Amino acid sequence: MQLGEPDESGRKRPIPIENSEFLIDTDTTIIAIGTRANPILTKSIPELRLNKLLEVLLSYLLWVQEKERLRQ
Repeated sequence: MQLGEPDESGRKRPIPIENSEFLIDTDTTIIAIGTRANPILTKSIPELRLNKLLEVLLSYLLWVQEKERLRQ
């Protein structure tokens, strides 16, 4: 998407960019929508570390990489 001309409210309207979609192959996907970590996610993956604001930290991703490295 790109921003187009402002609408009546002054907000620039999104305009689709043709052929700009793409796919990414992943082993794990964490949906990051909202303002706090999903309790189901944090209970099911105890290796996740949270900061004081309950945001998931990247240390989990490093843990996964190390686990994979040790498996090889």
